[in-house]
Amino acid sequence: MPGGFGHIVSAVDTTHNAAIIEQARLDLIADNLPYGRAQVPLWTVGIVLTFSGVLPGFAATDLGPLLVWAALQGLVALGFHLALVFWPRGTERGPFGVSRRDAYLAAYALAGTVWGLLPWIILQHASFANEATVAVILIAVLAVFSARLASHAPVYLTGTLAISILGAPAFAVLGSETGRFAALAGPVWVAMLMISALQLSRRIGDMIETRLQNEALLARYAGARDEAEAASRAKSNFLANMSHELRTPLNAIIGFSDVMKNGLFGDLDARYQTYAEDIHGSGSHLLALINDLLDIAKIESGRMQVAPEPLDVEHELAHVVRLLQPKVREKVQTMTLDITAAPHEVLVDARAFKQIALNLAGNAAKFTQIGGEIAMGLKDEDGDAVFWVADNGPGIAPEKRERLFRPFERVDNAYSGTQGGTGLGLALVKALAGLHGGAVTIESDVGEGTTVTVRFPGAARVAVRPALAA
Repeated sequence: MPGGFGHIVSAVDTTHNAAIIEQARLDLIADNLPYGRAQVPLWTVGIVLTFSGVLPGFAATDLGPLLVWAALQGLVALGFHLALVFWPRGTERGPFGVSRRDAYLAAYALAGTVWGLLPWIILQHASFANEATVAVILIAVLAVFSARLASHAPVYLTGTLAISILGAPAFAVLGSETGRFAALAGPVWVAMLMISALQLSRRIGDMIETRLQNEALLARYAGARDEAEAASRAKSNFLANMSHELRTPLNAIIGFSDVMKNGLFGDLDARYQTYAEDIHGSGSHLLALINDLLDIAKIESGRMQVAPEPLDVEHELAHVVRLLQPKVREKVQTMTLDITAAPHEVLVDARAFKQIALNLAGNAAKFTQIGGEIAMGLKDEDGDAVFWVADNGPGIAPEKRERLFRPFERVDNAYSGTQGGTGLGLALVKALAGLHGGAVTIESDVGEGTTVTVRFPGAARVAVRPALAA
């Protein structure tokens, strides 16, 4: 039958949720059972003292029926105690297979019946004080039932109707004119109270259902998060392993192609010379990409560590400038180095710092127009080593800046269409800075250029060096 299985599954889910909501409603009643167990004896003692003739202003009631009623209240307290012991929060069934719902129905049916018998005993010797006090007591009990039992409509209605059906006729039969008025007005007030309580019960049910839905969503999200984290770890481990395996043959390719293009074992004709140079260039580019992938994978899998040590920044940054000079000269650009405000040494991981500098300065040279200007430098700011690279290139729109730090993200501009790269550079810079406890910031205006700053907290080792020529 089309859709039959789906309907069955839906029905099973609905039934399961209804059972959970039912138990949650009963849990709210279970939370109030200790109060009822303690308060019933206290109320009983106060009522017996009030209507036994001890207190002036109240008509004395026959002691025998009053004591019988007090004994019945003892059974009510015992019923609350047994319900709490054998059918506590979270229990569906207790002794003899009795469900918690039936146990609570029985406990509050008994409680409502005993409270409904109270006016029959007290109003035998009616007085205005007796009538008014009994009416106030029953109103208070009904209010307590509304507050404590509204979460479960059947239990609430059982207790409330028992009080109303038994108590109201007593005012009509035994009471004075005031009592008869109470017999007429009482059910109206009880009906209004019931409407409010049932509305509250419906809202409580909605809240419980919403909570269950939220818990189910949280469980699904937690499962999806765990799966995503596991997939990310597997991906990182795969990249790390594959990158390591690929580097060995690539190094051989680069080495042999270098031998060929340099003619160490004999000159090649022009065509083969070009092939060897292309192989060497492509292999070097691929090796750089694999190294970046390997570093990203190691960082994501938590396997990369940095070892900060005192580093001579003048030597390292000068080396970076020399490495980038061919690219800078090719585009007729100007690259300057400012270390006049730099500390003599910086406490960083040498390889990571050099990689950060190469990536940032290389990006600036790559995406800045022909004839552009690039500057980089290092300075000491309150003990923090701050490295920066600035250019007068096309700039980056504000809405695109955050994307730059995601792996494989690239922001297109007028000069990026023909440039190589995979978008790993800034992601790697941010990750390496993070391993030092640092942060990366970008300041850029479209058409005005870009400045990227990397802060290494507490990395400045010595006071500012004497002024040096850039």
